[in-house]
Amino acid sequence: MREINPKNQERARRARFRVRGGGPVRATIALLEQKWTLAILLALLKEKRRFTELAELTPGLNTRTLTERLRTLERLEIVERHEAENCRRGVEYSLTEKGRALRTVLRSIARWGRRWMAPTTPSGNLSPPPSEALSSPT
Repeated sequence: MREINPKNQERARRARFRVRGGGPVRATIALLEQKWTLAILLALLKEKRRFTELAELTPGLNTRTLTERLRTLERLEIVERHEAENCRRGVEYSLTEKGRALRTVLRSIARWGRRWMAPTTPSGNLSPPPSEALSSPT
């Protein structure tokens, strides 16, 4: 099997967040739209968390995906990983200064969602249904 040059591998990872024609705004959206990224960031807003805590706080998120998202956030210097103070083998994750700067963005998204995306119908769909939301008023 062919060995991959670590330098090229890192370039490829970074390229995923460089979107042509969009600049930093588009790159930010590309990051935040990755499944589970917002849930992880929201879980870390209040305090540092252990890996198992993050897994418990995001039902449906498997450990492989959680590991991948955390590594991406670490590479982007949004999250930092450090040894847990009160445990021999544990690690904790927390937001860096760069990650904490997302707090206002995340709170704005949450506020917008509570206002405009809720409530839901008994079937669990957003209300109003998309067809009604797109139709013009009579």
